[in-house]
Amino acid sequence: MTNRPTTRPVRTADAAAWISDEACRASAAFGLLPSPTPNGRTPIDPYAAALSALSRPGVVLLTGPSGSGKSRRIEGVRRAFPRRRILDATAPDDPSLGAFDLLGVAHDRAVHALAAAGLAEPALWLRPAPWLSVGERSRLALAVAIARARPGDLVICDEFASCLDRATAQALGAAASRWAARAGVTLLAATAHADAGRFLTTTATVHAPSGSLGPGRERDRPALRIESGDAADLDALAHHHYRPGRPAAVVRVLRCVRTTPEGEHVLAGVLGVSMPVLNASWRPLAWPGRFESTDRRANARRLNHEVRCIARVIVTPGSRGLGIASMLVRAYLDDPLTPRTEAAAAMGACCLFFRAAGMREYRLPRLPHDARLADALDAEGLRPTDLIRPADRSAFIARELDRWARHARVRIDPARHAACRLLTEPRAYAHTHGATP
Repeated sequence: MTNRPTTRPVRTADAAAWISDEACRASAAFGLLPSPTPNGRTPIDPYAAALSALSRPGVVLLTGPSGSGKSRRIEGVRRAFPRRRILDATAPDDPSLGAFDLLGVAHDRAVHALAAAGLAEPALWLRPAPWLSVGERSRLALAVAIARARPGDLVICDEFASCLDRATAQALGAAASRWAARAGVTLLAATAHADAGRFLTTTATVHAPSGSLGPGRERDRPALRIESGDAADLDALAHHHYRPGRPAAVVRVLRCVRTTPEGEHVLAGVLGVSMPVLNASWRPLAWPGRFESTDRRANARRLNHEVRCIARVIVTPGSRGLGIASMLVRAYLDDPLTPRTEAAAAMGACCLFFRAAGMREYRLPRLPHDARLADALDAEGLRPTDLIRPADRSAFIARELDRWARHARVRIDPARHAACRLLTEPRAYAHTHGATP
């Protein structure tokens, strides 16, 4: 008796323009052959037409388990929009450049893009991409696309937040949703995580296995609670702040407690309020004549009675992008200890949460000794960054740097301190309770 092979149905699959005989032999063993395509071209994904939602700004979620065809749907989208500018969320792997410089855009645009992608940690900006973790590199890839995108562009982010813990993914989803809406950009976020739809505000959802188009939805708002805190909360998050240590004379602490997607309650942010310093260049701008009488003791009494300073606002890296910093500031301004509140921030040009919370911003002029050193560098054709690089300095610059160090009261590594001072654009902020900002 002769055994005859059982006839099986033969399936076809989209394939590359050229397939070797060996590949055909291997796939044929599983009853699968490449589908015939005219002119050797891969056919357009028949479900690409379902992605009509990609014609308007916002986030479109492409979801489905691994192996369900998300990558094929993405390729179909590319062919369906041949004339549209499409950007991939991929980062160059150049080990000679820091993450910040990989974006290739102006300083303020780069800072905002990195923050929108959940990389608001300055220490990461200076490291080359190969030094970053897998999760940090995925966020850097999104930051590159955000920085370069223009209104009307389509940004494709495959494996969106796939390698992040769910608390960080929630914060990234919130930041990315806000960015897409404000920038007039369409973000196609593909992921196998079933909970991604809770973290994003979407205009539509596409299910990869069937190609069916579902409605969009508003993202779930994270559970955030602002409450009174203490000095221990400030100490717990102090290592996340760009200035070390605790501010002097802390008189009030507010904290933000976050409920993560896993149901855990964590300390996500903290705000510290302290007594004001006696002299501040922005006060005559914020409150003209209020603290400028000829009686210095009377000025000090009035200042201590009427003004408090927001000295610290710290948010943990995994919770950045949720608006916690501005929430903390608004919470204090709604119930302040004194009628007037002030704050000073060296990073004010990069982080806008004080202004977003309703405080008025003031640009601070350079101090006289800072201006003198800047002029000296300019006369020698040098930039502030030249101070941080090992090089022979002229006797003139060496004298000016020593003079600067005496006025600034800096004894250790004055060159780096001076460079940092000259490179920053500090801001001051003021608010009067009950007044219109």
